[in-house]
Amino acid sequence: MEYLPLFVDLRSRKAVLVGGGDVAARKAELLLKANAALVVISPTLNPLLQRLYEQNAFEWIKGEYHSAHIEKAYLVIAATDNPSLNEKVFHDAESQHTLCKCG
Repeated sequence: MEYLPLFVDLRSRKAVLVGGGDVAARKAELLLKANAALVVISPTLNPLLQRLYEQNAFEWIKGEYHSAHIEKAYLVIAATDNPSLNEKVFHDAESQHTLCKCG
């Protein structure tokens, strides 16, 4: 077995989501249900994420991802349609010893 299924208490812990499309929106809904302190990094947001943002459900960093964005994050999720960006996010999180999920 290469992966271990986990249950993680995310209440008030910083979770960074890189991406603003449909996959990211599904991840955001789950993170918000878990009461994570969600930060979304993306130049744009899909309609669902835009509505959630307008309801002050999360912090939005409007722009491109930089490794400094994930400092002090408890969990990082890369949910973009760019495999090389997802890989960069993963390696950045790994170098900071932060849990990371891609996709």
